[in-house]
Amino acid sequence: MELLKELVERNASDLHLVAAHAPVIRADGRLIPVEGDTEILEREAVAKLFEPFLSAKQMAALKDKQDIHTSVVSDSFVSERYGEARRFRACIFWDLNGVSASLRVIPVNIPTLSQLFPPETEVTFRRFTQQKRGLILVVGATGSGKSTTTASMIETINIERRERIFTIEEPIEYLHTSKTSLISQREVGTDLESFEQGGLSAFRSDPDVILVGEIRTPEALRIALALAETGHLVFSTIHADSVSEAVRRMIESFPDARETMQSMIARSLNAIIGQRLVPRAGGFGRVAAHEIMIVNSRIRRLIDEGKIDLNLAIEAGRGEGMCTMDDSLLGLYRNGSIDYDRAWNFMNDRDRLGPRPVEEGEGPTA
Repeated sequence: MELLKELVERNASDLHLVAAHAPVIRADGRLIPVEGDTEILEREAVAKLFEPFLSAKQMAALKDKQDIHTSVVSDSFVSERYGEARRFRACIFWDLNGVSASLRVIPVNIPTLSQLFPPETEVTFRRFTQQKRGLILVVGATGSGKSTTTASMIETINIERRERIFTIEEPIEYLHTSKTSLISQREVGTDLESFEQGGLSAFRSDPDVILVGEIRTPEALRIALALAETGHLVFSTIHADSVSEAVRRMIESFPDARETMQSMIARSLNAIIGQRLVPRAGGFGRVAAHEIMIVNSRIRRLIDEGKIDLNLAIEAGRGEGMCTMDDSLLGLYRNGSIDYDRAWNFMNDRDRLGPRPVEEGEGPTA
């Protein structure tokens, strides 16, 4: 598929194929038209593009108006120039005009923690990979790099520790090869019917470390917490805007058992990492900003009591490696990674940013 080649060549992150529209890609967080391709996609065109990549079962589900979450492997990249097949995460769905899809590039190599984060953040993340039990969550919006961060931590364990690792994903994104650890990756829809089935199976498979690709349902949350509570180290992701929002969503997943969930989360949770990708100064690439909460005795007590506004506790834990999103954004601005406008737009307490430097112009923009 030529569109996939352009996606890779332009170092873009996503390709959007929408019925009744021309193809669009996302690069550095911005949507831009595909160069030279203004052809409007017809109602059935997207489904036909995916026919070579989908099983008969998946095609039948798509015709039945079900969403398809899968990985696409394109052999057209196997050449002297590209070296090997490339993989893409695909979400295929129906909308008002027909079948549409979003595809995301899955990098060939898993980035290391040192490649992703500055030294002070890497130290904190490395501490998470050295833990033996508990739940570690990475939260953020779609496209914020949650999967890359969790894959990097899993690969660090794979290299540095002798553990039995299982991943349960929909679809499998980064491919891990067993190194010091022994790793098995299972895909929902292919190897498993659901995240819940994968979690229950993990109890009987002698795991040490488990990646639950994404917590989408209350039952998946309950299983992840149970795995963490029974002596396993569990990594997962949740779509949430902040650490406090992630805790609120977990507690409210079981409105009829709120106090039980508060207690279970308080006992099982080790840390939550909130992540956001912000355009770099100069307009090329993006850099990760983080909110990091490490669960200490104070935070454990607050969660157990159902108090979900945890910002003050995070601020008080700066000496333990915690930071607020504002701390991270301010640091990125001060070291020149992002410009004043980006920091101003994303920060909650803009007074900490101070006045705009004279050489950057007049006044912040909304």
